[in-house]
Amino acid sequence: MGCYSDSYKHTCSKVVIGVSCLMGLMALLSVVFGAMSMGALKITPEQAKLFNIKGMDAQEGVGKGIIAIGVIGLLIACLGCATGKTKNFCFAIPYGILSFILTIVFLIFSIVAMTASSKQG
Repeated sequence: MGCYSDSYKHTCSKVVIGVSCLMGLMALLSVVFGAMSMGALKITPEQAKLFNIKGMDAQEGVGKGIIAIGVIGLLIACLGCATGKTKNFCFAIPYGILSFILTIVFLIFSIVAMTASSKQG
């Protein structure tokens, strides 16, 4: 088993930082969407029609869940950036574990959603 060069490690850390920044942006958008869903951010009917968002009638339970997922996504994004910057296992292990768990949770949610949508129509 060979060792990897420092330039290869540096390239991989840039990829991890880039993906983590994108994930952080998506998580931030998720938090904003959750706040809109709860009714914390007021939008006009014209804006709702422009974005074509159905069911924006202050659903607090759904909004809190979306915000929670967004906060967890922000935590994972911060851990990913810290992993790429420091290349330390103290950040890499929680980043890998949380990313794996969140991936499995989203996989289960998508399978349930596909099953529900196939029965609906």
